Amino acid sequence: MDDREDRLGRPIPARHLEELAASLRARAGVSDDDPDFDVIRALWRLAKLPGPLHGLRITPRSDDHMDNKEAWATTSPPEITIRESRLNQPDDPETRFILSHELFHVVLHPEVRSFLVVDGNAKLDFRCKDDLLAIYHNDDSHELQATVGARAFLMPEKLVRGSLTASALAKCCRVPQREAALRFAQFPTAKKCPGEVTAFLAAGRAAEKLRLWKNLAAVRGEPPEQVRLAGLFRIDWNEFHMMTQCGWTVENGKIVPYLEMCAARFGR
Repeated sequence: MDDREDRLGRPIPARHLEELAASLRARAGVSDDDPDFDVIRALWRLAKLPGPLHGLRITPRSDDHMDNKEAWATTSPPEITIRESRLNQPDDPETRFILSHELFHVVLHPEVRSFLVVDGNAKLDFRCKDDLLAIYHNDDSHELQATVGARAFLMPEKLVRGSLTASALAKCCRVPQREAALRFAQFPTAKKCPGEVTAFLAAGRAAEKLRLWKNLAAVRGEPPEQVRLAGLFRIDWNEFHMMTQCGWTVENGKIVPYLEMCAARFGR
């Protein structure tokens, strides 16, 4: 182990964060197919159980005393302090993600003991000088760990794989669009073909010219052309892949791509 790793601590493998997220959901009584569970209720349940989250409190703090922070977490005792106006919107996607993010700080980063407010400024108090050094150098890593954990907590793999688009995932799980897009991209495997598209194919219908095709052709440098869906996808659904991670649907007798994903892919 080199000097830098000794100072920063070993990275946490992504699979461990996935396992931790699944464990926290299970301990909170949330199934892996529940997309929009009550996050505050889940934290309350976790606070009742023995372990590092026992006695966890969620404390609102006046917006006037939060400076530019939305929330922070401490571990002795376990507590999440959050902007009051944010907590007043418990079902808001941002609030749900912030609370989940701070939950992972409490579980993963026990070296932070408490916040001291001095002259209106929040200052960290650490167990020892070595912890201070580790946190100082590893702050970005801690934020990434908490963010990745929060994504897995709110969007388990089963729900991601069952979503046709990142926007559908964001709406289903009530999470910010940016986080849904990153989580969706983690699983680029085959997605389920919508029933109406399958029926369309079964009827022997050819796909009409794709909507936006001229716009896409201009960007891709390809001539517009009539395309059969069977030419884009082998009709072996084990090998069905969404092109550019977009889904398909039927509108006015035509199979068309979801515009949002095409627009996102081509920067429009």
